Amino acid sequence: WFMSLPVVVEFAARKMEQIPPLPQQQWATLAQQADAIVVLGNGRERNSPTWGADTPTGLGLERLRLAARLAKESGLPILTTGGLHFDQPPSEASIMA
Repeated sequence: WFMSLPVVVEFAARKMEQIPPLPQQQWATLAQQADAIVVLGNGRERNSPTWGADTPTGLGLERLRLAARLAKESGLPILTTGGLHFDQPPSEASIMA
């Protein structure tokens, strides 16, 4: 349970995320360094009244927005990831696709 405490998660994330983001000037040449843009799932909102279906969470949508900009600049394809919640379809990946 210790590893699930928000303070521990935040501390661990800061240690792992020490690579700075790719500068916008380098987005156009991203295809020389990568084969695809991978978007990690971040959960889903169930039965959105606005969309009439499950949708990505707010952070998931932010990830998708950035991936769309990177794809537009670089020409790279987007690969979405994320599994089922409580074994109930749809998967996060299919919601974001």
